[in-house]
Amino acid sequence: MTALVHETVVPLGVTESRNDPETMGRVSFGLRRQLVADVVTDAMYDDLESVLGDHGAPRSLETVESIAGRFRSVAPTLEDLITRLNRNGQPLPEQMQTVLRLSAEEPAERDARAQLVRFGLAILDVLDDVLGDLAS
Repeated sequence: MTALVHETVVPLGVTESRNDPETMGRVSFGLRRQLVADVVTDAMYDDLESVLGDHGAPRSLETVESIAGRFRSVAPTLEDLITRLNRNGQPLPEQMQTVLRLSAEEPAERDARAQLVRFGLAILDVLDDVLGDLAS
């Protein structure tokens, strides 16, 4: 057990809390950004870079299928995220519908790389156009 000597204890400063619109907006933005960060991870950006970056789509079919599987697994999570962030009850944006459509496709082996590039571009559209600053 540790004893605290009165002379060593520093009183905590009392901070005022504010609930003005500017502060509430900052808090709301921060919470929404954290919600997005839980879904849009560095690993996802790494996969997008490996598919859409300067070096082009991965060459091995095994890698293509692995990344496509990760994209497929994140699609419903992205859908849920956009639904949660949508305050007006509007339908899913077209970009998200494209991601969901591509996630349901099972391309032939010869089309897998091209489909992965389309899939990656669709996810990037969602990150840029729909989530915008929240995904930065």
